[in-house]
Amino acid sequence: FVAPDDADDRTVTLDCTIYYSSTRYVETTVTITKIDDTHVNIYNFYGWGGNMTASVNLNEDYILIEPLTDRTGYYGFSATSSENDPVIGRINDDGSISFDNWTA
Repeated sequence: FVAPDDADDRTVTLDCTIYYSSTRYVETTVTITKIDDTHVNIYNFYGWGGNMTASVNLNEDYILIEPLTDRTGYYGFSATSSENDPVIGRINDDGSISFDNWTA
């Protein structure tokens, strides 16, 4: 993850394992690029290709992704509570990000 005080236009590429149950997961390479002090671009989340913009609040340790519709031609991306609710991730002490209650 690129913190807001890092150099502008910094990009990090991560090999990720994204679990959607205790036994089911997707392995993918995700690229995160700093846009400005409070936003990042996430490329290839969940192995979809494409870009998602997220708001980041390091003071409160969260990342927020607005809901997306028609993500891959037939999928959306949102909180499980509603297709209109954003997905909120917790930034953990070790730098990992945990997303709960999202659907695609």
